[in-house]
Amino acid sequence: MMVMIEHPMYACMYVQEKLLHTMVATEDVEEVEILKARFETFDDEMRANADKVEVVNQLSRQLLQNEHPNAEEVIQREDHLNKK
Repeated sequence: MMVMIEHPMYACMYVQEKLLHTMVATEDVEEVEILKARFETFDDEMRANADKVEVVNQLSRQLLQNEHPNAEEVIQREDHLNKK
């Protein structure tokens, strides 16, 4: 897996992905409540980041329309971001 954490947005996404992978179902009521709270926080953060992702996509399209010299890297980073 390619990890791009040089940008704060990628770092945040990486942390959230790791958090998501640590959520394990259990029958303990207290654990379920903790997982529910963690998921709600995760969901809120994902919704908050949706606007940021759209801005990055718009900027990416502008760079490509203006024939940015690193167009391939722009495409790769945009693809990586959108796969998350």
